[in-house]
Amino acid sequence: MNLTRDMDTVRNLLLDIEKGHTRFTVISQSTAEILYMPEASNLSEDEAQKLEYHLTLLEQAGFITVRSKSGGGQWVVELITWQGHDFLETIRDPIIWDKTKDGAKKVGSLSLEVITDIAKGYIRKKVQSLSDIELDI
Repeated sequence: MNLTRDMDTVRNLLLDIEKGHTRFTVISQSTAEILYMPEASNLSEDEAQKLEYHLTLLEQAGFITVRSKSGGGQWVVELITWQGHDFLETIRDPIIWDKTKDGAKKVGSLSLEVITDIAKGYIRKKVQSLSDIELDI
């Protein structure tokens, strides 16, 4: 399998973790059966590798801290870091996320920095449009 960073997977994992999903099984169904744990996973080999790869990327980027990783293919995420929350807030809105991905494709880069800059640009535009509305305080 060719492991490449998939920013949709990064976003979806952060959203799942924020909702409280902190335990991840990163072994395939076939490996689980070999280990006599058939109920442990329903992932294909490629899906299991992709999940572990992206959890590793989130940890390396400083977006999550991991409490434990076991040889049985279990990852337990302790928390989303401040930096992880900031990134998630930047890309949370599905409309901004879709515009951000389109903008990044036009630029020709899906780097974290470019994605963050583009998303922040769309957020600034949204804030400016809201600032035109008179607020009752």
